[in-house]
Amino acid sequence: MFPRSERSTASRHSRRPRHPMSVTLSALSALVLVGLVAGPTAGAAQSRATGTPPVIHGPSQGTTKVKAGPDRSPNWSGYAVSPGSFTDAAGSWVQPTATCPTNQQQDAAFWVGIDGFASSDDAVEQIGTDSDCNKGKKKTETPNYYAWWEFDTPSSSSSVTIPETVSPGDHMSADVSNANGTYTMTLTDSSTAHSSWQWVEGPVTPSPTPQAASAEWIAEAPSSCTKKCVPVKLSDFGSVTFTNATANGSAIAAFSGSQIQQIDMTKGKKIKAAPGPLSGSGFTINWESN
Repeated sequence: MFPRSERSTASRHSRRPRHPMSVTLSALSALVLVGLVAGPTAGAAQSRATGTPPVIHGPSQGTTKVKAGPDRSPNWSGYAVSPGSFTDAAGSWVQPTATCPTNQQQDAAFWVGIDGFASSDDAVEQIGTDSDCNKGKKKTETPNYYAWWEFDTPSSSSSVTIPETVSPGDHMSADVSNANGTYTMTLTDSSTAHSSWQWVEGPVTPSPTPQAASAEWIAEAPSSCTKKCVPVKLSDFGSVTFTNATANGSAIAAFSGSQIQQIDMTKGKKIKAAPGPLSGSGFTINWESN
């Protein structure tokens, strides 16, 4: 059995400059909001070097449909299943090691979620991990690994750091469930190198009600948000393999060809990350460039 983490210790990772929070919370999930209002704790502070702009995770920032070949996104790479009506998305991966240059902010996030694929869907409910490189003054940069969850709606966005240990090689499993617009997200770290843990967030009822129109398994370049949100450079994570990737209890490959969306992360003509072929409920995303 895994120890259940306490939500009251959650802390703010970052907040997108949008409108005030408009999320309806259960009494239990309201404990998280207390943490958001109170400000970051030590766990959140460790996720970003001092003076470096905060990053957020979120929807694909303008997916371009391609007639022949994978779709293109400036911040997502992986697979999505859309359109549809999704009550659950689940998947597993092994936490990648980040190779960091000197004095550069580079981030890479790996997550499972619902919503955010279509350009008309400005919401996402997601939970996952990061392998980041923090900007600093050291000659040799030390990668930073952490877990997080996020509810992103048209009116607010709050990415919250999970105060648990994450290390390269950890076996991560995520599940996002949707019961008539009420979401519960679970992340499990089955580590053998340190204490294993499980984090359960929810039930939370976002407002307005998300569309639940897509399910995703993604490697993301998070965005730095000041006046506007722009994807940061993608840290070199080598590759990440998603396994046991299911939506509504079915493997990705069980959906129709028109629903299965393969996504390359691109910047102009340059490919930053690209997924390999889909095999049942698994696939591998390869890092290509920053």
